[in-house]
Amino acid sequence: MELSSEQSAYLAGVVDGEGHLAIQRVPPRHGRSTPLFSFRAKITNTNLQWLEGIQAWIGGRIQRMDSAKRKNRRPCYDLTLNGVEARAMLTRIMPFLRLKQEHGHILMQYFDVAARRRDSNLPGRPSNGPIVDELQALYEELKSKNLRGLVQDWKKTPTQGRTCQMDGCHRQHKAQGYCVIHYVKYIKRGGPAWHEAACAVCGKPFVSKRSDAVCCSRKCANADYKRRTRHPELIPS
Repeated sequence: MELSSEQSAYLAGVVDGEGHLAIQRVPPRHGRSTPLFSFRAKITNTNLQWLEGIQAWIGGRIQRMDSAKRKNRRPCYDLTLNGVEARAMLTRIMPFLRLKQEHGHILMQYFDVAARRRDSNLPGRPSNGPIVDELQALYEELKSKNLRGLVQDWKKTPTQGRTCQMDGCHRQHKAQGYCVIHYVKYIKRGGPAWHEAACAVCGKPFVSKRSDAVCCSRKCANADYKRRTRHPELIPS
C-alpha cells in the first residue's frame, strides 16, 4: 500500500470520523481449547462512490448494510478490511490519528502479541496460556473504548444474572425489570386483559383472563364437558 502523506492524513481523518477499529474474538469450538483473535477495520458511509474511491487506495470489500430497520433512511455501505490490508492501513495513518489514537496504540500492542503467539504455536499443541490472556486483555480494553455511552455507567448496570421482579418468577431479566413473558404482558400490552362473559352452564356472569372461556368454575367446566360428551349434537358446528 503506497500512500502519500496527504492521502494518509486524509484517510486518518476518515477513520477518526467514519471508521471503526476492533479486535474480533472467536470463542473456542470444534476441538479448540483457546479463542482466536483478528483485527478488522471498517469505514461506513452512505456515499458509495466516495467509498469506492477510498477502496482504490487501500483495498478491502464494500457491502451494503442490512436496511430492514432503516426504511426511512438512505442506503448505507461498509468498506471492510481484514488482516494484512487492515494492518497496512493502520500503520500508514497512525501518525495522523487524533480521536482514535488510543485505539491505534492498543492495536499495535495486539500485533506484537499476536506475532508472539504465532511464533510460539506448536503443531497439535494448545496456544501459550499467558499470551492468550494478553490478547484477551487487549480485546477487552479495545471493546471498552468502542462502547457507546459512558463505560462506567455500562459497568454499573449489568443485566447478566438478573431475574424478573415478579413474585415467583425466576426467568432471566429482559428489560425494565421483567422477563420476556412479563415484559410483553405488562409493558407492551399494558397489563393483563380481562374479559366479561356469562357461564354456559349456570348463566352466572364472570370475568376471565381468557377470551375463549365459557365456564365460571371448574365444577361448571366438568359439567359442560360431560354434557358435550354425552350429547355431541349439542356441540355447535
